[in-house]
Amino acid sequence: MADTALMTIPGLSDPVPATRDITPRADGRIDLLGLSRPRICELFAAAGLDAKAAKLRAKQVFHWLYHRGVTDFDAMTDIAKSMRPWLSERFVIGRPEIVEAQHSADGTRKWLLRTADGHDYEMVFIPDETRGTLCVSSQVGCTLNCTFCHTGTMRLVRNLTPGEIVGQVMLARDALGEWPKSGVSPRAGGDLGQYGAPPTEAPAVAGAHNNARCIISIMCAMR
Repeated sequence: MADTALMTIPGLSDPVPATRDITPRADGRIDLLGLSRPRICELFAAAGLDAKAAKLRAKQVFHWLYHRGVTDFDAMTDIAKSMRPWLSERFVIGRPEIVEAQHSADGTRKWLLRTADGHDYEMVFIPDETRGTLCVSSQVGCTLNCTFCHTGTMRLVRNLTPGEIVGQVMLARDALGEWPKSGVSPRAGGDLGQYGAPPTEAPAVAGAHNNARCIISIMCAMR
């Protein structure tokens, strides 16, 4: 049973605290998924790199993370081999936990995902002839009660973190083989599901979600 309490007053009066940018891990490492390049730079500096090195490594890791979908520091070939273990000991690049994955005959895919604190949420990919639409969740539960959406049948519990939102796009690109290659543009278009209800987000939380929007926009704009 998840230990996060349900929201008592969903909507404009949102009692959920501002979304954290980093979810604590049992092994003490920091998950970089969903973090901006300046934030990654700050973390590298806090871990012991000087300002110049932190800026350079943040630029390199950001590229591999969001432009190539790499999850293993050893695969980041422009980073010195001696530096990669240092990164692996302190940081990790994760993916959402998959509870269930479904694939229909028309190509539609649906994933049931789970947060670190035990809440389930969904992501859906809808294909078309020349492109595809990826519907991602930005909250656990929803206040809109759309009959066609399973999430709409759930009470609003909390907002997802930037990493939990961006992780959905990363996971879908892994599954669909959509990471861009030279001269090839990605097929899937990003549809930030549940962003049609901005009044349910407190200003601080909306700001955190804007960070996720920016990262997703970077990935969708890649060529």
